[in-house]
Amino acid sequence: MRILLFSNIKGPEPYLPLNLLALATYAKACGHQADIVDGQVDAQWLDRCVALAEQADVVGVSSYTGPSINAVLVLLKELRKKGIRKPVIWGGYHGTLANRKIIGEGWADFVVQGYGEHALIGILDHLAGKADIGDIPNVSYQDENGKVKQNRRTKIDFLDELPPMDYSFVEVPKYYVPGRQTLQYISSYGCPYACTFCAEPAHSLRRWRGFSVERVVQDMKRLDDLYHPRMISFVDPNISSQPARVAALAEALILAGSRVPILCNMRSRDVLEIEKIIPLDRLRAAGFRKIFIGIESGDDEQLKSLKKSATASFHHQAVMALDRAEIEVQMSFIHDLPEESDAQAKATLELAENLLDVKTRGSYQSHHFYMPYPGTELFDTVFPEENSYDQVPTEDWARTSTFQANRVWQGDPDRRRWVVGELEKFHTINPAVVRKREIGRLRQSAAVGDDYLERFLL
Repeated sequence: MRILLFSNIKGPEPYLPLNLLALATYAKACGHQADIVDGQVDAQWLDRCVALAEQADVVGVSSYTGPSINAVLVLLKELRKKGIRKPVIWGGYHGTLANRKIIGEGWADFVVQGYGEHALIGILDHLAGKADIGDIPNVSYQDENGKVKQNRRTKIDFLDELPPMDYSFVEVPKYYVPGRQTLQYISSYGCPYACTFCAEPAHSLRRWRGFSVERVVQDMKRLDDLYHPRMISFVDPNISSQPARVAALAEALILAGSRVPILCNMRSRDVLEIEKIIPLDRLRAAGFRKIFIGIESGDDEQLKSLKKSATASFHHQAVMALDRAEIEVQMSFIHDLPEESDAQAKATLELAENLLDVKTRGSYQSHHFYMPYPGTELFDTVFPEENSYDQVPTEDWARTSTFQANRVWQGDPDRRRWVVGELEKFHTINPAVVRKREIGRLRQSAAVGDDYLERFLL
């Protein structure tokens, strides 16, 4: 069968659609044909999608919760307008979290929850009359009585059995920004942690699986030889879920003479565990140049309620340890959390202030306002009504943002203005760590920010 795969995960810079690449690669290995259209790099994406949809047997779309939903809705509306009726599969994080609403509103025939490789092939087999839809894991659909059914959830046990991701489905150079030729790669799926604000526990059911160290080293060499990136960004939800694997990977990369700098996500607690196994200087020697740390809060009670499995002290220790190893750190904070006290809000800003004196050039802080994600544990605090996220229209989710107030969640305007004022003070102390751009994205935080979002919708 032939499938059209589309997404438009639009942001400040192009970002390789690994979700679509993974599906296209697996579909090809199973004997199907796949076409990818990425709205980030194709200004004529709508026309191309319409033309390819006429030839395709199935249309697959993917989105996060946020502005990337909008382009999906535009495409689906256009296909209907032109009378192109093909089965639609919706995947990605928003599909996992809001599958009932998507199906109930009639946007898709099938929604994939979590891992998509096996689910996609199962749906294609079902459409070909070779499988019963009720037997395909990770799929939601509407039965003959109009009831949304959610099949059992499964994981992929052995990632090394998946074929190497085929980047030739897209034109990789289109994703390179001059001076920052970054290529995205994923070495593991899922995250074992239970953070209440995060979409990952619902997406991967707190199950982590990683490619072998040998597979990762081989993949990095192949990608370096083919595309000559200046940096490889590991977009794993949490590459450090197994600290011993990170240590082993670092040693293997050093032994292999890998020369490509690495950007990745880690958790503070994991960084401290890695440091017990190998000096963090070895990470630097292996190519680890920048590490994203989700700090979120500087208050221990708040961190406990968020199920962050960390303390403010862990965060400070991990950032400073990486800084001593001359590894850049991106520190991420969440402000205006539900039921956050004034003292807790102040503690978060105090931790941010204490981390202004990092010495490694390139380290900086990113600051966000809390946004509820459907299906997350913390969502029930914001919207306590049973199944309330099913009441939020998909089009409203398309206009959500972690930088400004939005239609789904406006937060506390006074708290947001105060946070922006404090960050402006931090900027005067160390403008390299608290950047003007970060503050600018938050400054209009008290208003519903459609003007901001419009820049990312299409």
